[in-house]
Amino acid sequence: TDGMLNIVSPLDPITSIEIFDVRGRKLNNVSVNGQGSFAIDISELETAIYFISVTTETGSITKRIVKK
Repeated sequence: TDGMLNIVSPLDPITSIEIFDVRGRKLNNVSVNGQGSFAIDISELETAIYFISVTTETGSITKRIVKK
């Protein structure tokens, strides 16, 4: 991705979104209001691999992204 990251959770409302670097340091904690989709601006991040942790009411998932 280059600038915007779209996250969609059609079944459960999202409770939190966190961005981590490869070393495991938390870079950002995105404020959420319980909706099912969000667009996060990651244009200020450097070119690297990041991990996005999305937590819903029923669980959480972590995905890897590559910032170009």
